[in-house]
Amino acid sequence: CIANASLLAPALAVAQSNGEDDIIYLEVGTFATPSEAVYVAASDETFRLSIIGGMAPGCQSGYATSGNTVLDGQDTHRILTISARGEVDIGRITFEHGNPSDYFGGALSLVNANADSYLFSNLFLANKTANGKGGGAIYISSTPGDDIFVWSNLFIANSSSAGTIYTSGNGDIFLTGNTIV
Repeated sequence: CIANASLLAPALAVAQSNGEDDIIYLEVGTFATPSEAVYVAASDETFRLSIIGGMAPGCQSGYATSGNTVLDGQDTHRILTISARGEVDIGRITFEHGNPSDYFGGALSLVNANADSYLFSNLFLANKTANGKGGGAIYISSTPGDDIFVWSNLFIANSSSAGTIYTSGNGDIFLTGNTIV
């Protein structure tokens, strides 16, 4: 159970090579991320990674009855980069003020090879990319046969030269019940 932003990067570092499915729960609260959190799976790490926000303090009683999990990039960096080889789930998180200086995906960069990914019930708020890069909120790259499911997310005031969500690769992307403002 992650109670502050400084614990996210170490949790991802353990998960990227521990040889098992991982669920990282994030408590409610606003966390200014000190730098971009990065997960790069080891070559044999084909296990599922789940990052789920909205948990009550201590994560013992499940989801909080009020509040959100907010990861704030402070307009200085992308919030989260994931390069995975297994399924990825990201849900119930607010990503705000992500701003990488020279890459795609203001809040989130997701590169997945040979597995499906699920992005659900997130809020992407005021993220951006610069220098002609796309994906003000999200950059997604996938391989043939991969399915990327993006559903029930809210995108508000994200900006880039090439859309809110920027995709590359040959995987299929399914957008359902999202709102882009």
